[in-house]
Amino acid sequence: MSKYFQRIGVALACMSLVWSLCESGEEQLRPTDRPALVTVGKRGELRVNGNPFLPIFVWLQPIQNFDFLASLGINTFMGEGARGESPREFLDALHKRGLWGIIHSRNENWHLKDHPALLAWMFSDEPDLPATLPYERPVMVPQDEKGNINIWWEGELPKETNFPKGGWMEREATRTLLSGGNWLTLDANELPPEGAFFARYEVDVPQAARYTLWVREFIKSWASPTRWRFNTGEWQQTARDLKELEPQRVHRVLTVGWHRYGTVELTAGRHTFELIVSDRRTAGSPDKVGKEFMAGFDAFLLTTSDKAPLAPLRPPRPRISPEEIARQYAELKRADTSHPVYLNLTAGFFPKFARYDEATTGAIYPAYCRATDIIGYDLYPVTGWGRPDWVPLIAPVTRKLRELAPPHVPVWVILECTTKLRWVSQEHLNRIGRPKGATAAELRAMVWMAIINGAKGIGYFPHRWDPYKPCDISEELQAEMKRTNRQLTQLASVILGEDMAGLVGVEKVEGGPVEFIVRVAEEGGMPHLFMVNASTAAATIRLHSKEIKSMTDFESGETISVKPEGLLLKFEPLQVRIFVLSGLKK
Repeated sequence: MSKYFQRIGVALACMSLVWSLCESGEEQLRPTDRPALVTVGKRGELRVNGNPFLPIFVWLQPIQNFDFLASLGINTFMGEGARGESPREFLDALHKRGLWGIIHSRNENWHLKDHPALLAWMFSDEPDLPATLPYERPVMVPQDEKGNINIWWEGELPKETNFPKGGWMEREATRTLLSGGNWLTLDANELPPEGAFFARYEVDVPQAARYTLWVREFIKSWASPTRWRFNTGEWQQTARDLKELEPQRVHRVLTVGWHRYGTVELTAGRHTFELIVSDRRTAGSPDKVGKEFMAGFDAFLLTTSDKAPLAPLRPPRPRISPEEIARQYAELKRADTSHPVYLNLTAGFFPKFARYDEATTGAIYPAYCRATDIIGYDLYPVTGWGRPDWVPLIAPVTRKLRELAPPHVPVWVILECTTKLRWVSQEHLNRIGRPKGATAAELRAMVWMAIINGAKGIGYFPHRWDPYKPCDISEELQAEMKRTNRQLTQLASVILGEDMAGLVGVEKVEGGPVEFIVRVAEEGGMPHLFMVNASTAAATIRLHSKEIKSMTDFESGETISVKPEGLLLKFEPLQVRIFVLSGLKK
């Protein structure tokens, strides 16, 4: 009986310490009426007015969602203007609620550097995404070094046409990806009075020869077939299964590509080229016909070459270089030295998600990490990729970024908590058993895998697509976020404290890996052991320690003895366990 009461006493003491840690710093870590001094500590932790602070944040939310998300344990909101709110309105609303804000580091925002709710600045999101390079014509000269004749004309410049002007395809396509910055488009439900849509062009041919006609247009698997001819020749018909070369997306649902129409004998001089659209569009396969008449013509090429007119090969490059981020950083620091700045990347620094060759990847990502005060990334295995088996990747991906960043640069991680993103269909989520996104166990494991592998800030992405909602979190994840975020808040001083490497050792028995860290708050107290099964299968480990003789489960309050031969611990898939090491040997 005495051992029973002893265990209760230890558990109560542990919880008392946890709550005292939380309460002692809570008032200091909320915005006051004065500007905050926000710095980065020697362990890569954020410090607000000298006190360690663990940001638990969400991305780009309107003011109307602040109270709900704060009830889930969110203490910081990143990104202003979700519903058109000004940066000041955004920060004022957060200050009223005792919450922190991170806003864009644009120079028009710098006058808010003394706002009491400002925690940090942020750069443009994901600068490491490949730049959208302007379309570069594959044919630059009328006659190349091999003697091939090339005749080019733009689709949007017909001599005569009855195509309607200003349609949505013309308005919304990415102009830089179109030759000449525009194209001739058609999206109609009925034929015009003439009985067909037509476009006529005048083409000057310098030399008599046999030419191949190539057309860069909206791909034929979704467009209407085309009839075409030169002068008064016989009409030629394109097939509904005409394949494209070098497809390039110019809009979410529009792709252009080169199509080989055929060959034609032409004499030197001026010729009339004419095309007609009178058939309804193809609906994804040759045997399916849609209801609309639809087409988009970007450019035409007559060539005596036997090669396809593919654009010159250009290696991809980031849309914003590390050098430009470093320049923006220096400019910001001239305006404000009281707040750090955050840079969010894709997971492209990790080999599985690399977008560049090894040399480029190895150069740009360390440079990004050196060009900012705080570095982070986002990765959404379930709703972003439809791959629940990739949930354990949060551990090595976080670890990789921690290795790339200087020790004093904090690493933050943004995780999924929504029901659906734009890249994975609802049908696929239903099929893999995730109709409302990640499960509670998956989200909890991702949070603690990030923490154990070096993260000093946890973010959530709650946006949903189809239909779009800025915040759509299942009831299951709402409950888990409340639990996990409460624990992150309670244990913030420990999570951001000193590492106690070597205090315990873990021997794999079965499954796993089970990852762990031991930390203690900088002001002292009892060390905490944080463990997660970074695997979707069950695991068993044997824990050894020469320094501790007992530990208490943080959630259940159960105290467990650590014997000389070690302690056998079993883990469910992705299970998280937290222990207070209360029995240190003297």
